[in-house]
Amino acid sequence: MKKNYRHHHALPPVSSAAGITPAPHQYSCLTCRSRKIKCDRAIVGCISCKKSHVPCVYASRRTQRSQKLQQVVTRRPLAPAVAGHAEELVAAGTSSSVQYRHCRKRDPLTPISCSNDNDNYGGDEDDDCDDLLVPREMRDRFFQSRQDIRQSDEGRLFVSQGKSRYINRLKSNQVATFERVLSAQQTGEEGDLSYTSLSSELLETADPDDGFNGSSLFNGSNLERDLRHYYPSTEIANLLWQSYVHNVDILVKIIYKPAVEVLIMSHTKDSNGIGASTEALLFAIYFASVTSLSSEECLNIHHEERGLLVRRYRYALEQALAKTGLLTSQEIEVLQAIILLLTFAPSKDTRLTWMLTGMAVRIAQAMGMRRDSMLLSLSTVDIEVRRRVWWALCLLDSRISEDCGLDCNIPTTTDTKPPLHVNDSDIDVAGTEILILRTGFSEMTISLIKIEVAEVGLKLKLWRDRTTPMCFEKMEKLVRDINIRYESTNFKYLDTSLHLHHLVDLGTRLMIAKLWRTVYNHSRSIRAPLGGEEVNERLLECNTEVVDMARQLPERSAKFGWFFCKYMLWHAIVFLFVELYNGNEGTAIDRAWSSGGSIWGF
Repeated sequence: MKKNYRHHHALPPVSSAAGITPAPHQYSCLTCRSRKIKCDRAIVGCISCKKSHVPCVYASRRTQRSQKLQQVVTRRPLAPAVAGHAEELVAAGTSSSVQYRHCRKRDPLTPISCSNDNDNYGGDEDDDCDDLLVPREMRDRFFQSRQDIRQSDEGRLFVSQGKSRYINRLKSNQVATFERVLSAQQTGEEGDLSYTSLSSELLETADPDDGFNGSSLFNGSNLERDLRHYYPSTEIANLLWQSYVHNVDILVKIIYKPAVEVLIMSHTKDSNGIGASTEALLFAIYFASVTSLSSEECLNIHHEERGLLVRRYRYALEQALAKTGLLTSQEIEVLQAIILLLTFAPSKDTRLTWMLTGMAVRIAQAMGMRRDSMLLSLSTVDIEVRRRVWWALCLLDSRISEDCGLDCNIPTTTDTKPPLHVNDSDIDVAGTEILILRTGFSEMTISLIKIEVAEVGLKLKLWRDRTTPMCFEKMEKLVRDINIRYESTNFKYLDTSLHLHHLVDLGTRLMIAKLWRTVYNHSRSIRAPLGGEEVNERLLECNTEVVDMARQLPERSAKFGWFFCKYMLWHAIVFLFVELYNGNEGTAIDRAWSSGGSIWGF
């Protein structure tokens, strides 16, 4: 007989001695947990349940083994290893995000086990991590789903007592995929799905420094007006700047290095009279730098623990941004600081970063960045920096929107051109002459690859959402053309013996594989020349390729690992689970089994 929770009602035997107050339960009750409200965890029933006149039921975080996932064992001889791993994913060993913060993965996709040394933890932060996987409103029995009766395949609106959340079609389909592989098992008596352990294993969890909530950006009453005691020493500031140049700038190109280097040098010599926007940018650079470093590197440079440094510089950055009058700011340094803050923000609550990114997009629009600056008689440096900042916002917004299942904030009417393929040293500060583009690898190569792939992805999305969708052949040609162009240009200039070039090669092929996945997913809803089985096989090949390449990317603690761990690949993994569960055969399935074996060790 399948069991979902080890339920016990809120009246266990307690001491009847006068004056003895029973200790609170170690977990929140199911009702408070599903409503996302604070529970007083009283043994005799919490106040919230008493006021609502509903039974107060407590449940252990640990759920029982999924019977449906055990059926994988009958599908193929190697399936017990998959079933065993699926059991680990579904078994929730009080797996709050706090317990996983100090665990380091062996690589971005290899699950690990964490010792449960904090069974008494009673918070609900684990649901924030689950929200990346399955939005909490879809797991909350108090929220009701509403759909457009004219277009049932569109997104869904979840409503409850004045609250609402919209989930777009893509996110809804992804959740449906999870429900296929999990078959909605582990549904408690109160209708609460337990995805906690699955999200903790498949997602790159937050660092021990995940205290970001964005509220201090708008809290003017608690500002620290003097932030000089947060400044690093001259020696450390120079080391952090060099770390930023080598670890961050090449991946998130939003500044003009010669100008910022002058700012840092002058600021370390004399910190008096520094402007609020400049101060925010400098703290953003320090924050990004320490976040990109490993714990050992932080100790060597700063002689302090990494988590402490991240919290310190993020706090100083938030205070500095609040001092700038964020919502009315007209300075590009403020936007650069916001981009770095959101780029390195923990993945705990994507809705928060999505909203803050939308705010940054509006600030950029108010500064005229959605229109190209070429005809505005600006200097070459200003034109390039404005382009870099705008497209960095576009890339950030695209990634975060995909994670949380909401539409992008970027307007579709923008005409801002991508930045030029040049190094900072090629740009003359005072000049306005036409620059000579580089043909090999440059400081802008990675950003331009991301921009072009994002543009293609946006076109595919717009074509998919049109009343008359674009035909399959045109979508296929769009992705094939970008692949051919990269093979003849970008890939030709990469020296894969170099670590960074090897990562660029992997990352680019990974993004193109995801584009193919988008095309074949869309072909299911239009009149494509491919049959259903052929589409499914190509999707399997694309997702297997995504997993294979992701396995070769650096882990969180490695150089550039901070960047690659931001991109969620859980959907590809679950797609493989679904296909292996179905027990199909063929070359593509064999390769999928091989990929699964490389991940879970069977």
